[in-house]
Formats: sequence, C-alpha cells, structure tokens
Amino acid sequence: MIRLRKFTNDELIDILLARIDAGLRPGVIGRDAVEYIADLAVGDVRKGIKLLEKATRRVDRSDRSQITLEDIDTVHDEARRDLQQDHIESLGTHKRLLFDIVADPARTA
Repeated sequence: MIRLRKFTNDELIDILLARIDAGLRPGVIGRDAVEYIADLAVGDVRKGIKLLEKATRRVDRSDRSQITLEDIDTVHDEARRDLQQDHIESLGTHKRLLFDIVADPARTA
C-alpha cells in the first residue's frame, strides 16, 4: 500500500470536488456534504473518496438524486471497515500472519 501524506481540509475538498466533477451529475452533492466528508476524513484522501463512493452508491440504490449528510453518516462505519480490510489485505505474509495471530483471541489464550 502506498502511503499518502495527510492533506489539508481545503486540499481534500478540492480533490473530492474534482472527482465529483469528473464522475457525478451536477447537483448530486452539495458543498456542505463535501465539506462534511472532508471533516470526517481528517486529511485521509482514501477515506474521503471511499465515503463519497459509498454515499453515492447508497443514493443510487435508493433511487434518490442527492447525497445528504445522513447518507454520509450511514456509510461512515462501512467505509472505515472497507479501508481496514484493504489495509489488512495489503500486508505482507509475515505481517499478515502476525495480525491473524493477534486478532484471534483463541490463539493467544
């Protein structure tokens, strides 16, 4: 996994807006929701993009036309879990084995 530096809130908003302009219909997400995603992501561009992706899919599945703050709150934990799983899957063999040992309480008892 490539390590990315923490972005400022303004930088993250700009990155998210560029993604939105490139891939979503105009009006799907308001500036307040983009700023909220940036606040939740705390400089982590992967988290910001994952939140945007999950919220977009949620709105699309429910056949609505706009992402709300509630949508973002609803997908927040799922996005966090997805990112954790991505990180775990990127571990090398030895680190993954160590993680599996530590994560399984039955093995450490």
